[in-house]
Amino acid sequence: MGGEKSAKLKVGVHGFDADTGECYTSIGGKNSMALLQSRRQTDPEFRKRNAEAVRRARLNPKNIGKYSVRAIYGDRNDIGPAQSTWEANFARILTYCGKDFYIREKFRLRVPEEYRYLFNSEETEANIDFVVKQPRGNWVLYEIMAHPLEGKRDYAKLEMLRQQYPKTKLHIIDAKFYDRLRSYFEGRINSDMRFSGWETEKDNLRTNPKRYLLTINSEPTLK
Repeated sequence: MGGEKSAKLKVGVHGFDADTGECYTSIGGKNSMALLQSRRQTDPEFRKRNAEAVRRARLNPKNIGKYSVRAIYGDRNDIGPAQSTWEANFARILTYCGKDFYIREKFRLRVPEEYRYLFNSEETEANIDFVVKQPRGNWVLYEIMAHPLEGKRDYAKLEMLRQQYPKTKLHIIDAKFYDRLRSYFEGRINSDMRFSGWETEKDNLRTNPKRYLLTINSEPTLK
């Protein structure tokens, strides 16, 4: 869709590299968000503590609505099918960055003994929201989770995926990461004629179908 944009872009005081999933303070250096992503990638104990902190935060009445993604299924007229506003907007970001990507790719997983009590078989699958191929042939995986690692099964699948596909990089798009992306890309997506716009809680496929909804032979494709 149009010419290729630079994959490395500023996000507020940060930057986003679509090839690696890392954030930067400038085009040159990594910042604390990149270190956080790296720590999540390599430290299982940190991920467990982070998941428990998120579960506690979700029990706080003040956080109602903070840890949720509005599921609005349907075909957008600019980027095709998406299951939520976050997913639709991240597809727009990757397209804006000139990146080819696959959606909802399945990864077969062997279930080791330590996770066998969570599954009824020796194998299972992880369905990843976005997969981007790096120039050198490696894969970068993006999983959208407003409430990261909430379920034990989800946590186990991501751990197994990291262990069994060591050449891939898995990144969680949580609320903080999404907000940083939004702060940079929302205005640019809205002003780019290739896109219908940046979907929000009040302006999205369901509330404004004339703007976002793909129609085929005058039949809407909202689900």
